[in-house]
Amino acid sequence: MIKKTILSLIIALANIYIIAANDGVIENPVCEFSNTGITHITKIELGEKETRLHVHEIFIPGWWVKFPKTTYIEDCATGKRWQATGIINGAFDEEISMPESGDSTFVLIFPPLDKSVTKINLCVDDESDMAVVFGISLDPKAKPRSKEIPNEVMQWIDDELAKAGRKSLMDFNANEFFATDTARLTGYINGYDPRAGFSTGMIYAGNEITREDFPVVVQIHEDGRFEATIPMNYPKYMYVRFSRPSVNFYIQPGQTLAMLLDWEDFRMADRLRNISYKFKNIRFRGATDFISNELSAFYEKLPGLPVREIYEGLDGKTPDEFKSFYNDLMSEYIHAYKKLLETEKLSEQTKTILQNNFQIMYATYLFEYEMRNRGSDQISLDFYDFLLDIPMNNKELLSIESFSTFINRFEYSKLFSLGPTASPVKSFTEYLFEELNIPKTPEDEVFLALQDSIRSPELTKEEREKLIEELNPAWKKLSERHGQNHMGDYEKEYGELKRWQNKDSIYMNFFKSELGIVYDITKIRSLDYRFREVFKDNKENAWSFLTALTSDIPESFLRKEADRLFLKNFPEVERAAYELPDTPEAQIFKELIAPFKGKVLLVDFWATSCGPCVSNIKQQKELRKKYRDSPDMAFIFITSENESPAGAYNNFVEEQELLHTYRLNADQYRYLRQLFRFNGIPRYVLVDGEGNILDDNFSSYNTVNKLNELFPNTL
Repeated sequence: MIKKTILSLIIALANIYIIAANDGVIENPVCEFSNTGITHITKIELGEKETRLHVHEIFIPGWWVKFPKTTYIEDCATGKRWQATGIINGAFDEEISMPESGDSTFVLIFPPLDKSVTKINLCVDDESDMAVVFGISLDPKAKPRSKEIPNEVMQWIDDELAKAGRKSLMDFNANEFFATDTARLTGYINGYDPRAGFSTGMIYAGNEITREDFPVVVQIHEDGRFEATIPMNYPKYMYVRFSRPSVNFYIQPGQTLAMLLDWEDFRMADRLRNISYKFKNIRFRGATDFISNELSAFYEKLPGLPVREIYEGLDGKTPDEFKSFYNDLMSEYIHAYKKLLETEKLSEQTKTILQNNFQIMYATYLFEYEMRNRGSDQISLDFYDFLLDIPMNNKELLSIESFSTFINRFEYSKLFSLGPTASPVKSFTEYLFEELNIPKTPEDEVFLALQDSIRSPELTKEEREKLIEELNPAWKKLSERHGQNHMGDYEKEYGELKRWQNKDSIYMNFFKSELGIVYDITKIRSLDYRFREVFKDNKENAWSFLTALTSDIPESFLRKEADRLFLKNFPEVERAAYELPDTPEAQIFKELIAPFKGKVLLVDFWATSCGPCVSNIKQQKELRKKYRDSPDMAFIFITSENESPAGAYNNFVEEQELLHTYRLNADQYRYLRQLFRFNGIPRYVLVDGEGNILDDNFSSYNTVNKLNELFPNTL
């Protein structure tokens, strides 16, 4: 009996010890939110002398992770911080390469926590790529939050879908395709938290017919709901970008599409940074939901494109060698693509989109080779035989995401300078001084010398751009001297219309067909530049050119777009400076320029990762010095954290002695993209002293002339 009592006491004491020991250890602690797919907290040890966080890192084999010395944990309730004091299995601020397994475990050591702490955050006090884990519970019995989508969110989505102006698909057979309207993208990110560090997404929308950009900010609400209104002219397979990953969807004008996402996909995209990650937990609702669902499932099953290998093989090969290399490289992808098309249960609409997308994508990489090797004499008409497989009169090609790249490469293709029907086109100066033998003035000699200089292959990009800036005013003066007497005859003989007639002939000879809608679109795309630069001082000639160019275009929507571009460039009432609207995005810009009231501002949207941006800033360094102390004028520079990393940004700002620079977060910068409607950079905006916009698409080539016009007495 005594022995039994002693044994029971020993067991009880042991249990008390075990419970006490386990009170200081939390296995797989629950967290409120994590914006990383790399860092996982697997265990927390709470001791009297130290706190240990066991961190399991899962990443790409061979890539590195880093734990900055600034790593700390903080009490969620009070904000009190405990700085890291040690690390096991690594060293602070060291690039630790991941093994072949793709995972490693580390232990971060911190001082002991206060007894009152119930939740902590893991974060770093710098701009490193290490993400933050929020609300790590110290309660071993804590339960993770429900992953069910709340009923009120689903009701909101149903209500938004019910508001759609159009709830059915377009009937392309009934000539329903072009329609100027808006579409709505709505949705929900299940598991989103404002602590993700971003509250917007971006849709880089645009009108490929006219080259106009319509970037759209997607507003994310605190509860994870998001919404955006997209200007549209035709159906489009496009994408929305949230932070690192992007998500594709198909939508038509007038419709509303709902997209249901899961935060776990964002975390996985963060981990798999070496691939274009395809979301797996995604659902769509709306008129085009079945097409978007089918496309999403199809591309999720498809192997990744060998993009890096393609670009590595662009140089050092003849056209035939590159085609052979390209086809070998693409063989596995093409086989998988065709097999999925045959075996997957897909609607006819989805199959058409997939087939068009494949043809455009395949052609685009061949155009990349042509663009890289355009100076080669080895590229002949035979190289372009891939275009014969593309239905060039199919308007549905416009719906494809990569159509913008394809049409850009096509319209500037060397194809239009080859073949038996290609004829030489003389420049205006060749027409004047060689064909008509007009005597040259000293000013003409200056222009021709500049023109010869700019053709030198030994010029750097910066030197060439500087010469272009000198050439533009010289060309304007030459046009004033000779244009009135000879420009009309030149245009008839060799001008813009003659160039297009020449291209028409080449196209029809190559394709053995009439002109198709893809080619017609290249004509409309050329108009905005022609109106601004070639016909800017002659509305009558511009209208004559327009009517002649579009007379044989059968699609009425294209002709209407051409007319709209004409009115945009030659308005009935002369365009004046405009006030910024009373919108959140305009308010961001107003606050940036407020300190410069009374000054004319040249605002430069740029990035350290943008070659042309950097080149232009370097080129204008002396010009900025000239106006550095001006009471009437200032240069403003705006970039984003995403596109200009802190180190590169600080070094460049110092090197170029930039004043008035702003490095905005991604959300703010997206709103400014939407405000001034630009997808690409550099973009320049000219602002008057009252904060009104003089020109929201200012040409940097015109900077010197414009400043001399505004401030003629500046030394």
